[in-house]
Amino acid sequence: MSEADKVFEEIGYKKHEHNIFKEGEKPKANEWITQDEPYIEYLDEKVIDGTYYSMFIMFMMNCQRIQIGGYEKGTTPYGKHYERMRNPILNTKEVQAISLKVGELGWK
Repeated sequence: MSEADKVFEEIGYKKHEHNIFKEGEKPKANEWITQDEPYIEYLDEKVIDGTYYSMFIMFMMNCQRIQIGGYEKGTTPYGKHYERMRNPILNTKEVQAISLKVGELGWK
């Protein structure tokens, strides 16, 4: 487990990987990002007072980009279900983990 993985785990994130390395292929930094884009994602999920919250930090391998996002799903006081995208705010541990991961991946 890498140092970045340890920091992400300490602050409650779980690691997920998607199609990380295709043998014999070189990264194509200028191509469009697709659902087949290899990535490493760190996901933090919580349920607070019946509302589901999730936050993700995703490292897109070929294009060397980081996507950060969040979601909220719940029910209004009137019984209507909703889902909202959230603009996450990072704490210093999250910034430290991102910086460590970027270094481990060799991104400049």
